[in-house]
Amino acid sequence: MENCPSWIFDASVAATAHEFLSGELPLSAYAEKYAEGIASHYLKIDVTEYAKGAELLLEFLSEIDVGEDAALILGDYCYFKIHFEKHNVPRKMNPMFGSVEDGVKKPEASIEQNLKGFRAYTFMWRAKTAEKAPVGWTLSGDSDVPKLSEIASVQKSMLDFL
Repeated sequence: MENCPSWIFDASVAATAHEFLSGELPLSAYAEKYAEGIASHYLKIDVTEYAKGAELLLEFLSEIDVGEDAALILGDYCYFKIHFEKHNVPRKMNPMFGSVEDGVKKPEASIEQNLKGFRAYTFMWRAKTAEKAPVGWTLSGDSDVPKLSEIASVQKSMLDFL
């Protein structure tokens, strides 16, 4: 098994925060969902990394007082990380060899780097220059990333954590 690519980790952390805002479970429940799902495809990243990463994104959104746009920004950032290498540079979703979701040799996942990228994205979003998700896009329905989509489609309830 190989390491999780940074963009998949970043999208998973954003999805964790997004689901927390729109769901009814504690943040740790969504962090656990993504940590377990990612661990089934890549080398394990501790659940605390997902939770802490999501907390940092949410704290930043609170600091800059985005209000009800928080969930929109998180969803758009998740889409951006999946479909773009960087601003105005689309990710090649069908590489010549392997899959876009293939693992990487060296660990890339970093909550600090994710926060840095998220801050930059948020300012682009507010300036209306960021790439945004198409209307109706959901991670669970994104056929370009079947592994990540499968993880996102898992439904958790309070009974799972009793």
